[in-house]
Amino acid sequence: MNKIKGNYMNSERFVEIVKEVRDAAIEDTFSFFENPPGRKPRKRHIELSRWVNALDAENKLMLRELVKEGIDFSLFGLLCAFDGVRKVESGEFKLTYIEDDNESLLNDPDTEDLHDLYNFLIQNEH
Repeated sequence: MNKIKGNYMNSERFVEIVKEVRDAAIEDTFSFFENPPGRKPRKRHIELSRWVNALDAENKLMLRELVKEGIDFSLFGLLCAFDGVRKVESGEFKLTYIEDDNESLLNDPDTEDLHDLYNFLIQNEH
């Protein structure tokens, strides 16, 4: 993951970090199921690995897109909850980044919503 530029965190940088974590999760998932690690992988992991490895290149690409879409739906929903547009409880989330003596409210209701920033960031991907 990239170091925060200029030691400054804001909602845009936070969403970039969320996307970086998402991209790594996709790569980690496919790497894991191409060759499950460990001396005795779980039976379900071996079954999924066999299925993934039996797919042709086009179907592996489609599976990757499906995984990416699933992760994006999950992250979008979580960011909607952080923004307060998807109620999960009666309270509200305050997402604060603290570094040294500096605090940044990342889901400030007076700025653009995190879910909109994330959607804009991913909408032009192939």
